[in-house]
Amino acid sequence: MKVYGEFKGNLTIGDGMYLDELKVRENEGMRKLVFNKNINSSVELTVIDVEDEHPVAVATIHFYNKKKEMHFDPIAETLSTLEGLVYKEQTLGCDTASFKIIGRNETTVHTLSDGYYGNVFEANSGETLITFYVTHDAMVGEELEEKVLYALGI
Repeated sequence: MKVYGEFKGNLTIGDGMYLDELKVRENEGMRKLVFNKNINSSVELTVIDVEDEHPVAVATIHFYNKKKEMHFDPIAETLSTLEGLVYKEQTLGCDTASFKIIGRNETTVHTLSDGYYGNVFEANSGETLITFYVTHDAMVGEELEEKVLYALGI
């Protein structure tokens, strides 16, 4: 499913424990695992269910201004871009088996395990592409889509 909209405001995605810790003191290790950025752009949300040995729901949140130059293939787990476009890559992780998405609203996504659950790619064009995975034991794509749409307020 694809959903389009506009997003203006701050978006934070990260383990709730990391977010609480970062309110109290700077921790570079935790900061690297949290996405926090002010965004003012169009947004395309794609959520699919990937049925394989370990079924997962995959969400891709794509923020762009004019044209989309990045494309993420969740089945192949590859990012396609114009050469040299991506200037920053970031891994999203958690230690509490869940992460928060805080935009216009706040929601929690349970992963059922700690570890790395997603990636952020930022491009010279101003695009930001965020992907994350949740096992079907935690939730299926429709549930994940509802949570992300609620957090983004679209």
